[in-house]
Amino acid sequence: MTGTTTRGETFADAMGEIETPIFEAKDRANALQCLCELTLVENGYVLSEEQKDCFVHLIGEVWDASKKVATVWSEGWNAAVLRDYAARDQDPMLALVNEYRKGVAAHNAAGDLPDDENEALAVATWHAFYEQFCTAPPVPTTDAGAIEAVRLVRQECSGCGYQPALIENVLAAVATFLEERAAA
Repeated sequence: MTGTTTRGETFADAMGEIETPIFEAKDRANALQCLCELTLVENGYVLSEEQKDCFVHLIGEVWDASKKVATVWSEGWNAAVLRDYAARDQDPMLALVNEYRKGVAAHNAAGDLPDDENEALAVATWHAFYEQFCTAPPVPTTDAGAIEAVRLVRQECSGCGYQPALIENVLAAVATFLEERAAA
């Protein structure tokens, strides 16, 4: 699993930092437990208070290490879930594509209009979204947003001709998403 922790390090790095102390604490606790079982069962020997305190201390270390593992795993899991499965409405690119398509559909539903009314309706329905694609589209945050952005570019190119500003800016935003994802 990939993802980042709140400190910006990779999830694998975070796990690597805590694995060694966890395994050491568990090994010491297991060794002491084996010693206790052997001495109690075979020899009938009762542990001293110092040995009992040491055993309890090691159990505490294992408990603390396990809590740290759970926290780091939770942070990594949450980051991965938010990145990979965020609600579709939370993706700004996907929201922009959907709003643009709604505006185009509303404009097209009006049918043939005189030029001035057609332009006014375009401004009222889809033009602002189109301008955002051409000047500063948001970076997608989900696979669905990236896919819909690429589909939009393909649809616009096949239905509306060559639109370099839209093509360049939308694909740059998608590339940013993919590069950030690959780096995670």
